[in-house]
Amino acid sequence: MSTHPIIKFNEGLGTDPDNTSKRIPVVLCLDTSGSMAGNIGDLNQAIKKFYDESKSDDNAKNAVEVAAIQFGNGTRPSGVDIVSDFMEVEHASIPTLRSGGVTPMGLGVQQSLDLLDARKKWYQSEGIDYYQPILVIMTDGEATDSTDNVAASVKTLNENGKLTVIPLAFGDDANLRALETVAGGKKPIYIDQGFRFLEFFKWLSMSFSSISQNVTEEEFDTILAEFTIEDE
Repeated sequence: MSTHPIIKFNEGLGTDPDNTSKRIPVVLCLDTSGSMAGNIGDLNQAIKKFYDESKSDDNAKNAVEVAAIQFGNGTRPSGVDIVSDFMEVEHASIPTLRSGGVTPMGLGVQQSLDLLDARKKWYQSEGIDYYQPILVIMTDGEATDSTDNVAASVKTLNENGKLTVIPLAFGDDANLRALETVAGGKKPIYIDQGFRFLEFFKWLSMSFSSISQNVTEEEFDTILAEFTIEDE
């Protein structure tokens, strides 16, 4: 359990009571620290692509529920903020992100876990079926705060089949080993700027569409394991 104050989300916001789809809860945990200054435009474009692709897919738009957390340029003293609350992706949007500050990745990931846990409890209270939560961590550097506790939590959740984590390394300065540790031992996907950044998020939305079509948990893991990009 986190010792940090939990950022509350609005339960049921943007959820159609007549939607009977099995839900896919997703948190995008996004690095908006100062080192992202040269790449923040690509990030904004790629995330917009993800939302647009998901909204245009009849399966994904009813199943995917997405929230986004930024760490770095948040308005709170911690530098961590929810920038888009949980809701069905059909109704979701995200403001334009801006870069600045340090890289409190440990707190950003912990708050992401807290959000996913709260969403799961809400599903359970409402009798809504759901797939295991998905956490996407995107960073171009390494944490400026401690990640030891949250790394252990991610590892435990991952090993127990309670979380799928997708660590995404971006840029020449990304510390792949540190990101792998934070992601509970999951090897990061490395991508560069521009086109391949867009392609990753397009792939992500397509994968969620496949998952929403009542695949098994084993098939779900296979889909998420298919995407790899090697550093050129």
